[in-house]
Amino acid sequence: MMRTFDPQVANDEPADTDSKPEQCRNVAVNSLIEEFFSSGVNNFLNLDNKSSDIRLKQLAGIATRAARLSYRLWTQKTRLAILGLEDLGLGGDDEVKTFEDGAELLHYHAYHNVEHSRDNGCLDGKPIVMITHPAVIAYGDSSGDNYAEYKVWKKAEAWMG
Repeated sequence: MMRTFDPQVANDEPADTDSKPEQCRNVAVNSLIEEFFSSGVNNFLNLDNKSSDIRLKQLAGIATRAARLSYRLWTQKTRLAILGLEDLGLGGDDEVKTFEDGAELLHYHAYHNVEHSRDNGCLDGKPIVMITHPAVIAYGDSSGDNYAEYKVWKKAEAWMG
């Protein structure tokens, strides 16, 4: 859920260290370090040594980088758009949109398979009665770049009259 409110994932260093998600990650890192030192490993460490402060800061840095990395892994960095009939940019007058076979974002409904198997162009120019499934397109890529480009995840399905 925090990923929704914290889209900053392009680099390892966050832009705003006072953001709520960054504060939550820091609390989680501190809790993990405290739990680590309260375990049996404490018997093997000399925490009274002056250099142990430096080592604690290094450990906190490693754990923080690991938390940011785990935050970025397996996240979806694309922006989805759902397109209905009015958003598809179809031909036809203002009142009635018409079907065009081979359109980038539109496909005929399976109901029309028999018609289309007899004649590929039989549906061209027919009025669209309804969109049974909207088109789904994704802007951007998995690394969080190229938001000007998009991929068609699912074409809209049209039912013609």
